[in-house]
Amino acid sequence: MVTLLLVGVVAGSTVSLAVAGAPFTTPILLVSAQEDESTSLSATAETYDGQVAAEDGDVTVTGSASTDGDVVVVFVGSRGTIVASTLPVTDDRFFTSIDLDEMENGFVDGIVVSPGADETFGTPGDGPDSGSDLAEYVNTLSGRDLTQDQIREVLLEVTVDGDASDDLATDVPFVLAQGNLRLTDVVPNGNRQASGVRPIAAGETMLVRGLTNRQPSGVLVEVTVEGPNETLGPVAAEDWETDGVWTVTLDVPSDATPGTYTVIADDGEQSADVDVEVVAQRAEPTASETTGTAEDGESPTATATATPTPASTQSTTDPTPEPTPEPSLEPTTTETQSPGFGPLVGLAGLFGLLVLARVVRWQ
Repeated sequence: MVTLLLVGVVAGSTVSLAVAGAPFTTPILLVSAQEDESTSLSATAETYDGQVAAEDGDVTVTGSASTDGDVVVVFVGSRGTIVASTLPVTDDRFFTSIDLDEMENGFVDGIVVSPGADETFGTPGDGPDSGSDLAEYVNTLSGRDLTQDQIREVLLEVTVDGDASDDLATDVPFVLAQGNLRLTDVVPNGNRQASGVRPIAAGETMLVRGLTNRQPSGVLVEVTVEGPNETLGPVAAEDWETDGVWTVTLDVPSDATPGTYTVIADDGEQSADVDVEVVAQRAEPTASETTGTAEDGESPTATATATPTPASTQSTTDPTPEPTPEPSLEPTTTETQSPGFGPLVGLAGLFGLLVLARVVRWQ
């Protein structure tokens, strides 16, 4: 939590808070208690990837203001170059593109100023009254060899910081830089959340993603992929949001030659390239392919499982002489019963012989 204590601040003045890590200051507009609460001002300078490309030559400013007069947009370059423009307000809205051909690259301090309820700038009767008068006055400051901060201070003195002024002001800073084109990601389209450069399999769709600070109007990012034996594309990214992120997709043929492919992006002014590996089609089968293979019995796993089965059967068959077959020889049990009569017959025969021997002796 950040606690702010503002002491001795004049109503209607602008206070800038320097936030650690933030590239710009954040304006706070203090509105006079006597001012109509319906007055308001907001504005933005359109940037891409946080910048305005010098090649585009202009910047678009949009906003809203509750005033019947004009608003004035002032851009001050890092070496004191000034571009001041008057914008009409229609239905509380304003919109325009401002030429930056004379502006040097670097941080550009942008300020939009709107008259308050009195519809005049600064102290009434003292200084520029209309928007055109203010823009003309600010443009003359470029010949005074003032720094960027000094020009800002003078502008605020004759507007929001003037005695009894009810003007409003808001900041629209940006960085003016050379056009920039970058390749950030080359990944399979089926894994769009991935980042960096990942191998792409033949037969897959390649997703190419990058960043630019160019405005999409009138600019195309064209992407081609050059391989060992073939070229994919070109395909073009035609539109992107203010974050500057653009994307394209390219289909990699299923018979594409595996190897190193070079992805090239070009917007007509800048280009970027990165190498990516295209590999053979993925070896791992899909779920349906796995099911089909198992049903056909062609899986190496199924063959390996079937091989030990005969061995197990043979080892069970070998011990044929073991007690297992003996119960099937039921006659053994039957013969075991017949010896019960055999001894009786033998005894009877022996007894007969003894009797016959005695008879013979008696004779």
